[in-house]
Parts: sequence; structure tokens; C-alpha cells
Amino acid sequence: MISVSEYYRPKLIFIQLVMLMILYNLHCYILVPNLRLIVEYFETTYVYAGTLLGAYIFLSGFASLLWALYSDIKGAKRKALITLGIFACGIFTLFASIIENMYLFALFYIIAGMFIAVVNPFSITIIVDTFKSHERTEKLMLLSVLGGIGLGLGFAISLITMAYYESWRLSLLITSLINLLFGVPLAISLLEPPKGLSEEELHDVLIRVKSYPFALRREDLQLIIGNTTNKYVVLQGIFGTLANGALQVWLLQYLVIEVGMSETAASIFLGLSSVAAIGGILIAKLADILYKRSPKARPIIAAICSFLEGVFFIIFFILPIKAEITTFDFIEAAMDLLSLMSSSPILILSAISFSIAMLFNSSVGSIRDSVLSDVNLPEHRATVISGTDIIELFMKSISSAVIGTIIYITGSIKYPLIAFMLFWFLSGYYWIYVAQYISQDIRRIKNILQERREKILKLIKIQF
Repeated sequence: MISVSEYYRPKLIFIQLVMLMILYNLHCYILVPNLRLIVEYFETTYVYAGTLLGAYIFLSGFASLLWALYSDIKGAKRKALITLGIFACGIFTLFASIIENMYLFALFYIIAGMFIAVVNPFSITIIVDTFKSHERTEKLMLLSVLGGIGLGLGFAISLITMAYYESWRLSLLITSLINLLFGVPLAISLLEPPKGLSEEELHDVLIRVKSYPFALRREDLQLIIGNTTNKYVVLQGIFGTLANGALQVWLLQYLVIEVGMSETAASIFLGLSSVAAIGGILIAKLADILYKRSPKARPIIAAICSFLEGVFFIIFFILPIKAEITTFDFIEAAMDLLSLMSSSPILILSAISFSIAMLFNSSVGSIRDSVLSDVNLPEHRATVISGTDIIELFMKSISSAVIGTIIYITGSIKYPLIAFMLFWFLSGYYWIYVAQYISQDIRRIKNILQERREKILKLIKIQF
């Protein structure tokens, strides 16, 4: 029988990780609504803005890989590293909120991002170590959706400080204080399971020994690189991230500059249209259910989602929408937007198209992490996921910077975004290849885990 503490422990871990991901996403998106104001304040161009965010994205991914490598090689407690990262992020974000030089501002904000980047890989691997394989896609999807509250919180803090205090710096100060006063105590209280605890081959043994004795070795790199599923997951991610990176950074600016909305109205429009992303939880649940029948189900579902989101994002950008809303007041902007939508079928159609695209977009990331956790050993997962992330983030930084430069040269945001949406189709194509190889790679990992079990039993001389 499962004890009360064992029943509630996974739920508490999940809640703690959600709150940490909220802080992570808050920091990632706190500047996005204020890009135009930052460009005007420093009297610079969108090349600076695009390069700043591109560097933030890429170097944060690189830092995630370093955090993961250190933990996997040294066996360092993930909890301790998360605590350190959040504390340092709060300090450097505080520096960024007061510095006047635009280059030092960029430097401090990027360094802060590199520290809080520790949250992303370890939140995923702690989820994987807490929940069994057939539960992971749904839990990772929930982590993504609920952690996405941080995105909305970042937008809200930025918009409120901009609308009522005419300050984009204040939003950084608030973010710093949230990390220091709330994030640090939260990280200190985090419950961390041993690596590999959720694997059926290891669970009963690790319950007794409380720790996983294997670490990443140099010779393991051949096993990781030779994994066919890993290769195709990386390829799909390269193309998917080119499209997704363009959206994350420049979609809001498209609505502001070319559609005519204020930052407040654009944020409301995107917020309302993105609610459908919550439906991705059902797609993730379906992926977990079908996984019990065949591991191929997850990548096949991801392929279908990639194709469909590409179609509906292109439809969204093709539609000739205009919405001249100039107010920064939240209530007024919301009322003006609703009034325009009630009289504009094209605006409604664009919102519907965007909503459908977000529905299919939302579950792909959780499927990716579930697939990678299935085909890699516990001591490899943080490094593999972070390594995949850094490749994807490199492409995202390229996407952000390249489109920023194209916008500066051509004066257009819409058409570069449409072109980049075509990459979703290549992403879906490579998901089909993942489906062809995943079953054999899972079998190989399960055989190694069984060997790991025998080694642990011999090491600690437990007799069953």
C-alpha cells in the first residue's frame, strides 16, 4: 500500500517545479513587451534588440548545458545548483535594472539569464525521475503550460510598469526581488528524487539506497551520439526552433508595428488567442495513452502537430488584419479590441487560426522531452536534453537576429515570419523518422538499466 507521504510527495515536487518554471519564464520574457521602449531609450535600432535577445537565448542554453554536465559528471545535487542559479540571477537582474550603459545592461541581463537557465533542464529531469514513462508527456506538458504563467506574468509586470509608471526598468527590479525573496526559499525547500527513481528496473533498489551511483563518463558520449533517435530529434528541433524562435520574439512587434495595436492590446490579443494551448494537455494525454500500445505513437503525434501548426500559423499571417488601438490602459485596450473583433470577421478568423496553431504547437515540446528521456540513461538525460536545447536555442538566436536584421533592411515583419513558418513542415518530416527508430533504442536502454540494477545489487549486497 502507498503511504500518504509517498502519495503526496510527487504532487508537491510537481508544484515546486511549476513555481520554479514560472520564475524562469518570467525572466525570459520580461523585456519582450518593452523592446520598442528600450530601443528608443538607448537611441539604437532593432538590430540591437534582436542581438540582445538572440545572445540571451543562446548563452542561456549554453549555460543550461554546463549546469547539466556538471550535475551528470559530478553527481551534484540539482537542488543546490538551482538555489545558486536563482540567487545569482536576482543579483544580476538588479544590476541590469539600474545600469545606464546599454552594453553593460545587455551584459548583466544575459548573465542573469545564464544563471536562471539552471531551472529548465533540472525541472525536466526531476519530473522524469518522479513519474513513470507513460505519465511523463502529460506531466511535462502541464509543467510547460503552468510554467507559462511566468510568460503572462512577465508581460503583465512589463505592461503595468509601462502604462502606470512609464518605466521598463521597474519591471526588472520587481523580477529581481521576486527571485531573491521568493525564488531562493522555494529552491531551498525543493524535494529532489534520486536519478532513475521512476524506472521500473531501478525503483525498488533506489528506494533503499537513496542515490543513483552512476555518472556521465567520457566514453558514454559515443552511446549518446550513436543513438539514432537522438539524431532525428535534434534535426526536427533545428527546423521547429527556427519557426518558433521567430514567433516568440517578433510576433508581438508584428502586431504593434504592422497591425497597429499598442503593446497592451497586442498582448491581450495573444493572451486570448493562446488560451487554446491548454488543449495541448489533451494531446499529451493521448500521446501517453497510445504510448502504452506503441512508443511510436508519441513521435507520430508530434509530426501531425508540426504539420498542422505550420498551416494555421501561415493562415494567420496571410490574413490582412488591421486594428488601430493606441491606448496602453488595459481596460480600454481590451474594450477596443473586443469592439473591433465584433465588427471584423477577418480579425476573428485570425484569432481562431492562431488559436488552432497554438493548440498543436503546445504539446510538441513535452513529447520531445519524453522521447529523449525514454532513449537515454538517467545520468545522460540532463546533458542530452540541454545539449538538444542549446542546438535549438542556437537556431532560435539565429532566427531572432536574422529576422531583426531583415526587418531593419526591408521594413517588413510579416513576410519574413511567413517564410519561417515553412520550417514547421521540415520538423514534422523528421518526427516521422524518429517514429521508425524509437522502439529499438528504448529496448537497448532497458537492457542497460537491467544491467545497472544488477550492479547496484552487487555493490550494496542487498539480497532479495
